Amino acid sequence: MHPIQHLAMISVARACAYVGLGIMTIMVALSYDPILCVKSGAILTSMLVVVLRYRAMRADRIDYRHSEVWAMLDASEMPPADHAARLVRNAYRDALLRFGDYSLVMAASLWAVAFVLWLWA
Repeated sequence: MHPIQHLAMISVARACAYVGLGIMTIMVALSYDPILCVKSGAILTSMLVVVLRYRAMRADRIDYRHSEVWAMLDASEMPPADHAARLVRNAYRDALLRFGDYSLVMAASLWAVAFVLWLWA
């Protein structure tokens, strides 16, 4: 894996971890009602999927010089300017789509659990 791809994965993973922490905090706060807890987690995770997909669609508009990936790169790993924009944008798009897929699986799982809890209640 190219260092730029690796750093893009770290950047997107860190952002998704913070969002996941927020979603889990809300779910714990609503744990007195299991159906509400799981439904809120499913809705918020679905919103995360939409945001990640939207950001992936707009990845070609990222200014690579002001991105977190570019800031984390060592001077020896920086590609020439003519290739850097394409490399950083593609790495961000791939990372956003990958974590979008992971979030989609999590959202679908939460929706399935919410449905089972609704049937059981």
